[in-house]
Amino acid sequence: MGQSIPLVYQDWANTKAAYGFFSNERVNEADILGGHFEATHERATTTEGPILPP
Repeated sequence: MGQSIPLVYQDWANTKAAYGFFSNERVNEADILGGHFEATHERATTTEGPILPP
């Protein structure tokens, strides 16, 4: 996190794939995070007792 894409992906094929993914107009932040938010909500609603922040 916080590093450049070429540094993180380390080779041209992975870097090119990442840029292609990020420039895809069919993909947006809500789509990417939707599953995470749904899973978090499910865990929070099935847990008894307090939920402490990380």
